Amino acid sequence: MSINHDGKQECIDNQVIARSYTYLIAGDSRCYEDALNTSLILMSCSIHLEGKNQIVDLIDDVGNPLIIRAVISRLEKLDFPDLRKNLIVTLTNVSELPRGFQDITRQLLSNIKILDEVFGARAVKPLHNFLPKLTEYDEMLTIRKEDAMQAYPVIFALSYLFKKYKEAAADVAINETINFSEKLAPFINPEYGVQKEVFACLAEVLTNDAYNCHILQKFILKYGELPVKGSTLKHEMF
Repeated sequence: MSINHDGKQECIDNQVIARSYTYLIAGDSRCYEDALNTSLILMSCSIHLEGKNQIVDLIDDVGNPLIIRAVISRLEKLDFPDLRKNLIVTLTNVSELPRGFQDITRQLLSNIKILDEVFGARAVKPLHNFLPKLTEYDEMLTIRKEDAMQAYPVIFALSYLFKKYKEAAADVAINETINFSEKLAPFINPEYGVQKEVFACLAEVLTNDAYNCHILQKFILKYGELPVKGSTLKHEMF
């Protein structure tokens, strides 16, 4: 029903997506054929804007995207390649919505390999958006512990992608984000414990982009003399 145009529209009009996604979740009452058919419905309907919205909009009481979580849960099982292919296409379709791209990436922060499998170097863009802005730091360039904790998996994911994709990841950072180096620079502070990961990202970007070099130089002029672990931030950079 979901393959031709009329079938897709019928699925969307009748909210079939919301009623069928639970068949993705493995259990005694869920067979492979149920999950495969559901993946076909999701893949087909997610081509349409309204289908994308229905997938993103279904959330629980605390805002977790239920369908996206169900898709990811099924992707964590490495069997049934046809099913996994359909679900990866579904997530790719949904990521055409900016909030869909963001929600999927956030849900995959704890599973970098699947994040890579779905988006590859493209994930650099939403990951960068998750990092704190300079306006969120105090005059000593510190942020709340909770904000720092939320940034750690983002930086580890970015480092993974930059080490794997190198110039391709740098190209996304340069052309699809704003002031990439500025958002990473505060985490050069060794007290955060992610200096190596930050340098892995900056090395590729600064090698390929004069503008991000300029942004980092401005950052150093403003914050370079701040003390960090018996040294200064500028000393840690060079």
